[in-house]
Amino acid sequence: ILSMWSIFVPKQVLKDLYGYNSNTTGAVQVYLKEPRLADDIRAELADALAKRDFRIMEYMSAPFWQKFEIVGGEDWTGQKLDLTTWRDEITFMTWAVTAIDSISLTLIGILLVIIIVGIINTMFISVRERTREIGSLRAIGMRRRRVLIMIMTEAFLLGLFASTAGSLLGAGIASTLDQVGVPIPEGAMRSVLMSDTLHLVVESSQITSAIITFTVITMVSALLPATRAARMQPVTAIQHTS
Repeated sequence: ILSMWSIFVPKQVLKDLYGYNSNTTGAVQVYLKEPRLADDIRAELADALAKRDFRIMEYMSAPFWQKFEIVGGEDWTGQKLDLTTWRDEITFMTWAVTAIDSISLTLIGILLVIIIVGIINTMFISVRERTREIGSLRAIGMRRRRVLIMIMTEAFLLGLFASTAGSLLGAGIASTLDQVGVPIPEGAMRSVLMSDTLHLVVESSQITSAIITFTVITMVSALLPATRAARMQPVTAIQHTS
C-alpha cells in the first residue's frame, strides 16, 4: 500500500535521489511554425527515435498525468519516451474551448440577424425615398433588370466598403490590445484561457473571409427591396409622394 502513495518533493531532492545532473529534464517541448502539422511531425519523430533505439510508449491521445495509472500497471522497467502533441495535452480543456466556440457562434448568429434586419430596413427606406426617381428612370426606358442591377450594385459597394473598414478597424484594435498585454484577473477566466494576459491574434485570411461574408450578406439582404423597386409601375412610382 505504501508504494501506491504519492508525495511532492522539491525538484533538487528528486535529482539528488536519482543522481540526475542539472541538465536533466523530464519534458522537451518543440515549437512548430505550423501547429496544424503536429500529428504528422509527431509520427515522423517517433519513427526517427525508434530507429535510434529509443524506447517509445504506445501513442495515447491524453495528457501525461492521465497515463500514470496505465504506466504503473505495465510490466516493463526502465525508461520510455512519450510523444504527444499540444492537442493531446489539452484534451481535458476541450470542453472550455467548445463552450467558447458555442458562445461565439451564438453571438455571431444574433449579430447577423440584427445586421440583416437593419440592412433590409435601410434598403426599403432608400427605395421608398427614391420611388419617384426610380419611376422616372422606368418611364424613360430603363428595364426592370437594370433597376435591379442598380440597387444590387449599390448594396454591393456599401457592403464592401463598410465590411472592409469594420474588419480593418477591428483587426487594428485587436492588434493593439495584444501588444498592450491586458492582464487577466486571477480566477476561472485565467484558467480557461491558460494565460495571465489577453492575447488576440487576427490573421489575414480571417479579415478576407469577414469582408466576403458580410458583403454577400448585404447583397442577399438587399435582394428583396431591389426586387420590389424593379417591379414598380412607372406611372404609380412617379405619382408617389413621400
